[in-house]
Order: sequence, then structure tokens, then C-alpha cells
Amino acid sequence: MHIFFLDLFTDIDAISPIIFKLKKKQKKVAICSTNFIQDVGNNINIKYLISKGVKFYCFPKKNLKYLFFKIIIKFLNIFPKNILKRMRSVFKFCYKNFSLFDVEEIKYFLNLSKATSVTIDTSNPMVKIKKIYLACKECNIKMIFFPSGAEILDYKFYNKDNDLKYCDFYLSQNKLEKFKIKNKKNKDKIKFLGSPRFSDEWLKTIDHSFKSNLNKKKTKKIKIGIFVTPKTENFSIHNKVIEKLKSNKNLIIKFRNKPRDYMPEKTCDYFHDEFSTSELIKWSDYIISAQSSVIIECIKRNKVVFFLNYLVPKNYGSWIKRYNCVDLIKNEHDLINKINKIVNKKYKFIFKNKKEYIRKVVGIEKKKDNVLNRYLNFYNNIV
Repeated sequence: MHIFFLDLFTDIDAISPIIFKLKKKQKKVAICSTNFIQDVGNNINIKYLISKGVKFYCFPKKNLKYLFFKIIIKFLNIFPKNILKRMRSVFKFCYKNFSLFDVEEIKYFLNLSKATSVTIDTSNPMVKIKKIYLACKECNIKMIFFPSGAEILDYKFYNKDNDLKYCDFYLSQNKLEKFKIKNKKNKDKIKFLGSPRFSDEWLKTIDHSFKSNLNKKKTKKIKIGIFVTPKTENFSIHNKVIEKLKSNKNLIIKFRNKPRDYMPEKTCDYFHDEFSTSELIKWSDYIISAQSSVIIECIKRNKVVFFLNYLVPKNYGSWIKRYNCVDLIKNEHDLINKINKIVNKKYKFIFKNKKEYIRKVVGIEKKKDNVLNRYLNFYNNIV
């Protein structure tokens, strides 16, 4: 049995294609939610995978601490959203510092499930990662790290030896992710397999198997999809350039909030969005976004992205200019000017080196040597 310990929406979204592929090939797979704040069972990906026969568990289900905390969450959900939002620091502390399970409980579950591998997203709190790793080590089960976000920029940051301390394998999504590894054993842990979330097979699955809220009603107005961040980050829904765009009567604007939050669903903006990520991309004529890996899906679906380059900190990273796959926006005036050109039918954008960029950030996609097949082969060979 391949066990996947998942936590927040971003983990689920990134790893679901791997689980889907393994189950499609009749492999035994189970998802364990370690999220004790949110009801992950309501996630559209989880529901789809369960319908395909994937087992789903809330972990640890019979633990008294877990049950007590769930009762508290249920009680707190009685309060209005604005009161809950004031408790963000409390929820953050709980999320970062509590696991509500111990090593012995994980060992019991792994042995009972006859687990052959354990996969966990690297963005999980370290308090959970350490316990799961220790349980795997004692049970002689391979622990696999998976990063939830595919890199899209020339980043300034590197993964180092310490980042691979608690895993047997690290499945990198693309070669824009950088490493400074000195230890040979750690170098051997790294496998470049591609980005499953943006693979051809998974995007086709989203299109054909997931229920859609898209309205096919035609309009003469220009449809703009905007991916926004939480208000503490660089491109929130309250950004003044968004207010300017909303005042333009030639545009229809829809938003998608960043789907990463540890708060109860009631307070999570993304939980109440009209469209999912893929739906917004398909609905839009043009996309506006800062640094988000969903840009990869936009490019694959031939959508022009206005990439807000001016909001990306210089010490964070930058777009690789040889890949002219997005329109790099210099400032707010530049964005407004280009939107006005679209309205006046004077805007033109030509993709350059698109296929090369997709190969770099998603991976080679051939009939037999494709992204999800590489993950399938990897999991087959570690058993």
C-alpha cells in the first residue's frame, strides 16, 4: 500500500495526479489527512479519488486529542467569520506546533495498512514530518518528499543537505528547482520526474472527469481572470490596480484566491470562489498573476498571462526572459495600458520558446515516456 499523508489544499492539488495514476494501474493507495482544522474530505480532488477506489482516512481518527480538537473547531464555527479571523494567530500556532499523533500511532497504522511507501508534501509542519519519518525508519519504509509548487522562475534560493534530512527520496518537479548538496547520499535521493499537476494526462482528466461551474453564455466583454494572494502578500484583492480594472465597463473580472490556508473553511476566501483554478483559466480571455505555478497551466492552455514582474522581490527570483511565454508587466501603468490596448483591439502577444519552457517546467511528454508514467515507474521500483 502506498500511503500519502496530505494536509492543505495545495498538497492535495499537487499530489492527486500521482495517486490517480497509481490507482488507475490497480495499485493499492491510501490518503491520510493530517489536517485537524479543516474537513479535507470535502475537497473535490479527494471526492474524485475516493470515487475511483482510493482509501481515505482522517488521521488519527480514534485519538482523544484529535476528537477533542474537532469538537472545539465545530464549536468555534458557530461564531461569525470576522471573529474567527481575529483568531488567526491561535490557529497558526496550533497548525505549526501540534500534530495530535505520536510515532507509535503512525507505526501501528503503517503496519496495519502493510505500507510499502510513504509520501508527504515538504510544506507540512516539521512537527508532523519528523514523527512520520521516525515511524517510517523504524518500520523500514521509504519516506518520500514531494514539493507542492512547481518552480516557474529563476529563483535565488537553494535546497541544501538539511532539507533532505528526513527523507529517502526527493521528487523534484522540474530543473528550475535548485540544489546545493554536498553529501553524495543526499544527491542520490533527488529524482527529476516532472510536474504531475500540469501533465497532459491530468489536465485531460480535469477537463473530462471533474464537474464544472463554467457558464457558456457568450459576452462581448473581455474576460479577465485574476489570481490573487492573501492580503499579507504582494497581490491581494485590495490592490489599487484591481480597483482600476473593476471600474472598466468593458471588462468582466473573476478572481481565484490562493488556495493555501490553515484556517477553518468558513474563513478561507478560496473556499468560496466561484471557479476552481482550471475553471478560471478556461473561462478567461486573459490572466493576471504574480509568482504562481498556475501560470504553467495558463501557458499550456494558450492563455496570455500578464505577469506582474514589478511585484516580485529582486532577491526572490526573476522570469527567464528567453522564454517569452508571459507578458512581463513593469508597473501598474504598463498593465492598464495593455488592457486598454486589448479593449481597443490593438494588443498583440506572440509566444516564443513555449515548447522549450513547458519541457523545462513540466517535463518531457511522450506517449510512453510521460510525466505520470515516470512517477508510476518510480513507485513500482521502490517496492
